[in-house]
Amino acid sequence: MRNKRKTLAEEVPELAKQWHPTKNGDLKPTDVTLYSNKKVWWLYSYDDPETGKHFDFEWPSNVRVRTRRKSCPFLSGRAVWPGYNDLASKLPELAKQWHPTKNGNLTPADVTCGSNKEVWWYLPYDDPETGKHFDFEWLASIADRKKGAGCPYLCGHAVWRGYNDLATRMPELAQQWHPTQNGDLKPTDIVAHCRKKVFWYLPYDDPETGKHFDFEWEERICNRANGSGCPYLSGHKVWFGYNDLATRIPELAQQWHPTKNGTLKPEHVVCGSEKMCGGTYHMTILKRACILILSGKLP
Repeated sequence: MRNKRKTLAEEVPELAKQWHPTKNGDLKPTDVTLYSNKKVWWLYSYDDPETGKHFDFEWPSNVRVRTRRKSCPFLSGRAVWPGYNDLASKLPELAKQWHPTKNGNLTPADVTCGSNKEVWWYLPYDDPETGKHFDFEWLASIADRKKGAGCPYLCGHAVWRGYNDLATRMPELAQQWHPTQNGDLKPTDIVAHCRKKVFWYLPYDDPETGKHFDFEWEERICNRANGSGCPYLSGHKVWFGYNDLATRIPELAQQWHPTKNGTLKPEHVVCGSEKMCGGTYHMTILKRACILILSGKLP
């Protein structure tokens, strides 16, 4: 004959103390075994050390689950108890940014302050720079907001057209946006100081030669926003026919060593480059040009 299984009261007396005194009818902790699938009510009395408030937490759960997960679901944050761990009670300032319509019937009192649930947020904002009013709204988890995640538009993590996009904030720079090589991406689709690399375009009429150039290059938006200009006009990159050695100083280009510079040609370097080039002796292109100008051999 098999031994009778011990009851919950015998096996886990501390858990049996949380048996709800009224909501389980005549059923007692002595009537169920440790592995029973019977769903019953539990009661846990708690004094919150932060607020001094007293709570009588109660909830239904089957006995088998309670023996595996002995903690109170409200203390552990698995379930919400309005007035104790809900967003409205714990973080009232954050709860003020709860979207008034896009979360349906869900309210800040219905979710825990550390929930991973994604909900809609709303922040009215008056821009001190432009005087314009914006009603920002976005999706974010409650847990991330609790950890300090703010409005993604104010911190520049997302674009809001008319507020922080490149076209709005830096219209002169947006005019240099390449018309074709950025695909469907537009200056209105991107934050003004983001790190994304895009293509730029600058039509230029050279006052010295009268020639027209359509400069194009790739650069991060944040670098351009911080003052990085056209790399060809500044001499940081070579554009054949405009600032290369062969075009600008053909007399000097004739002295280019035919073999010791490898595949590098006078049209591959900027005429004011500090690059060392081979010959019977090494000398930077810039230094070589200066010597010839000073000697009167170049105009």
